[in-house]
Amino acid sequence: MIQLNECKLFAGIPQDELDSLRLKIVLRKQKYTQGEIVAFEGDACTSIGIILHGGVSVQQLLPSGKKIIIDTLHQGDSFGEVIIFSEKNSYPASIEAAEPTQIAFISKGNVLSLCVHSTVFLNNFVSLLSNKILMLNRKVKSLSLQSPRHKTINYILENYREQKTMTLHFNDSRNEMAEKLGLPRPSLSREFARLKAYGWIDFQGGTIKILDLESLEADLNGSSGQ
Repeated sequence: MIQLNECKLFAGIPQDELDSLRLKIVLRKQKYTQGEIVAFEGDACTSIGIILHGGVSVQQLLPSGKKIIIDTLHQGDSFGEVIIFSEKNSYPASIEAAEPTQIAFISKGNVLSLCVHSTVFLNNFVSLLSNKILMLNRKVKSLSLQSPRHKTINYILENYREQKTMTLHFNDSRNEMAEKLGLPRPSLSREFARLKAYGWIDFQGGTIKILDLESLEADLNGSSGQ
């Protein structure tokens, strides 16, 4: 289990300052078993959750009954930052423990107090907000793509921009990737095989190697001859 200073919201805060801040706030810690729901879609968001141990998946249930994994959060990540201060402060998706998990919750009032008393916390909070908004924009773009191939290529290119290397490493299983993209698992496998046959990528296990970046970008932009 990690400590608060290892979490992104508290990163860079000196230990003596962090000890002082802890006296000004109340942390509510909660343990969850694998598959247990942390928050249902539509629940009111009154606090920010920080994952001290384990991980959660952010899920959207479609009217068809199909489940899409919007995001996967791990130890040190947090959730609720974008929602807690909005006028409609309800969860737009459900949050489920992906494994045995412990979460520390900080109330809205305590978040405001931390922002007032620590410029480092305030900077971390704003930075996380910005990153979450960018991530949501990417998700919207991905969902707007119609073909399985373009969804797959977009996913590869997003990770290329994040990891800044042609050899990409993934912790997600193929099932988790497919759920994030809203695709059946066999469809995703077919697209990976097709892109490999084109000579654009190679893959093994949790690694994808980009062999032809220009062709991937051209195909996503509609200018490929394949």
